[in-house]
Order: sequence, then structure tokens, then C-alpha cells
Amino acid sequence: MDFDNDGVRELFTAAGHLQDTVEQYDGSSTYKQRSLLFTYRNGRFVDISAQAGEALARRESSRGAVFGDLNNDGKVDIVMLNARSRPTVMLNDTATTNHWVTLKLVGVGTRSNRSAVGAVVRVMAGGRTQVDEVRAGRGYQSAEDLRLHFGFGHEHRYRTA
Repeated sequence: MDFDNDGVRELFTAAGHLQDTVEQYDGSSTYKQRSLLFTYRNGRFVDISAQAGEALARRESSRGAVFGDLNNDGKVDIVMLNARSRPTVMLNDTATTNHWVTLKLVGVGTRSNRSAVGAVVRVMAGGRTQVDEVRAGRGYQSAEDLRLHFGFGHEHRYRTA
């Protein structure tokens, strides 16, 4: 997802071992682990988890993560499903003046589903093309926002295909 709306997606991974007793027989791993957030800079992914807030400093045994703009402020938030624990809700408070659009697609007629699941959208802005698809679910026991979110950086005009 594009957490800072600059038009370049970041990479997030929810982490945690499946075996709750792993420490008893494998000293190189732990049941609870830190989830990770990477940004793309100069052709490589860079770990920015330490700058992403206290929720990513905590160790959990996370099973899935879903993304959506929970508070409708134009920034993608994260909800992680944790094993044997409450979910972790991370509201994105990134300070940015970047532009964005959120699209809610609706299927019409009898030839499509009402939620437009499976629809693919291409958005062009600032010489860059972004593609996303409406999904019914993602991750383990998870379903996310059916709206599609695109960040444009400082570009404020876009077109779809």
C-alpha cells in the first residue's frame, strides 16, 4: 500500500511464528515477532519500521494484515490479526501534503457482482501508471476495505482506465 501517498507503494509484512513453543527447540526464532514496514528508495526497499510508531515496536504473533482508510482522512491504515491476542489497529498519522483518491466501485446489472470484486483499475498521474484490483479478502482470516486507494504525490490531476 501507499502509506504516504507519494505514488510509490510501501511494503508491509505482519510477522509471527506459527508454533507457540518455538523458543524451546529453536534458539534462532521467537513466537512473537516485530512486523515490518519498508519504503522504496533509490531502487531498494529500506526498513522504516523504527520510525513508524510504537505499534511496530511491539512483538506479536500476527497472522494477517488488512489495509483501508479507517477514519477517511486519505491515509491508509492497518489492522493486524494477532494470534491469542487482540487485533492491532494502526492509524496512519503520516504528515504529508501529497494528493490521493479513493475509488469505490459498484457493479451494476446482472453481469457483475455488486461490490465489483475482481475489477481492475488503472490510474495515470504524473507520468506514472498504478494498477489495483478490488479483492474480497486478503491475508489470514481477513477482509479489507473494498475501496481502492491511490496516492499521487504532488500531482493533483489523474485519469483512470
